[in-house]
Amino acid sequence: MAKYVTILIILLFAISCESPWDIDTPRKIILPKPVDSVPISLISIYVETNGSEEPFILEQSMLEIDTVSKNSIVWGNLTINRANNISSDCKKLEIVALTINLNKIAIGGNSITLGSSSLPESYASYIIHRGINTENDTTIICDTKRNKTELTFSQDKEKRELWIYLDGKIFDKRFVDDNGKITTIQDSLFVNTRLRFNY
Repeated sequence: MAKYVTILIILLFAISCESPWDIDTPRKIILPKPVDSVPISLISIYVETNGSEEPFILEQSMLEIDTVSKNSIVWGNLTINRANNISSDCKKLEIVALTINLNKIAIGGNSITLGSSSLPESYASYIIHRGINTENDTTIICDTKRNKTELTFSQDKEKRELWIYLDGKIFDKRFVDDNGKITTIQDSLFVNTRLRFNY
């Protein structure tokens, strides 16, 4: 008899207890481990100024991409230099060098305006040759009004490729030799650049 009573008590106790799976306890959620950012390598440069293609070469690139986020994020800087000498009697403003600095820019379908108040650490700077001699060269940093520069991005995740398209408008004075007299005239420069990277 005592044996049956003991079995009955055990059964009642087991039925009254909740399963460990039913207890509302905190559970550890394991998220996918994010991969580190990776450097991107420039593999082609196309620069067009006022409708004419100009030769440029890479000086330095420290750009990286983080593909963990929904929209990939790019940051770092890059500088390209003109590959040939500019004539002292050039008839237009010319780019000597172009630097792009990006501070955690999310790649999307819309263009971004560099130098805006919302992106103070993302900008483009140009070294511009303004004629006569190199002493007249100047550095122009893009803004949102007069010297405007816009970027758009295109990414192929399967091929691990990134394209950066730059459209810039520069307005400044140019030095000219008017029969031995140095004068200045207002001039403009329109820049179209395509940079192709892989990572």
